Amino acid sequence: MSLEEKSRLIEATSLQAVSRKGIEQLYLALFKMTGGSPTLRAATSVCKAVERGGNVVITSGFTIMSAGRCETDGLIGSVVIGRLLNKMGVHIVYLTDPKYLSLFETLSEASGLDSFQCHGFPIGDELAEKEALKAIIDFSPVAIIAIERPGWNRKKVYHNMLGEDISDHTARIDYVFSQAHERGILTVGIGDGGNEIGMGNILQAVLENVTYGSVCRCACRGGIASVTKVDHLVVSSVSNWGSYALTALMASLLNMSFEHSSSNEKKLISAAVNAGAVDGMTGKSVAKVDGLGANVNADFVMRMSRILKE
Repeated sequence: MSLEEKSRLIEATSLQAVSRKGIEQLYLALFKMTGGSPTLRAATSVCKAVERGGNVVITSGFTIMSAGRCETDGLIGSVVIGRLLNKMGVHIVYLTDPKYLSLFETLSEASGLDSFQCHGFPIGDELAEKEALKAIIDFSPVAIIAIERPGWNRKKVYHNMLGEDISDHTARIDYVFSQAHERGILTVGIGDGGNEIGMGNILQAVLENVTYGSVCRCACRGGIASVTKVDHLVVSSVSNWGSYALTALMASLLNMSFEHSSSNEKKLISAAVNAGAVDGMTGKSVAKVDGLGANVNADFVMRMSRILKE
């Protein structure tokens, strides 16, 4: 089986567990646009961008309003890919909301990263726009990867999947992507709902297939669909899974080991919850990701690993 075929099978597996949110339609729109496995194309570009090392900015962190805390999805995926990038000689810069700095630091240490730093980004527009340019200059990233990171809609308002405005709790990291686009820096987005950075690539599909995609429940009435685009978009039913798939394919391209296992998945979910993260579906401090228990997430990791070995 070719790596393209394996990637397609992994992508299909990542869409099986969750039928909500019109995720299949989003993936089909993306596949039609790319003409092949979107994840493999993203992996190939990231490997090329980091072949000489350097810094990679990874942004994640999504506030669950009912708890006022960060969800487990995206957070865990960011440290799994960060670990592989470390082994490739890359330094990781985590960019997130200021109140989640300690959470990212704790989980990065728990996952075994040895070359990373965490930075909070402003929530206010004026300061965020200035800090975006400073971040590009200071960090000089060779790539920027967003995993389950809120992306603003056409009115620069951020929303959750319930159609609620979460702008007051969300750092405006979209400005960093704007600066990256202007400078030709590689950008990758991973999402599962249509309201994340990168979903602007398939905006029409989100507007047509996602609940509240075109019209949200808040006063802006602009819908939850993110308009922020990236060079490569990865779509999966759980954003962590998209990150694992990207990481695994990068490892395969470089003949490196994909070291994330089912047991590691369970440990990281527990570590994330113990550090203060919550399940995105319930807002509770339970060992789940998007409402799926640790065993379900571990099973995906196992199935993906088996596909890679075929």
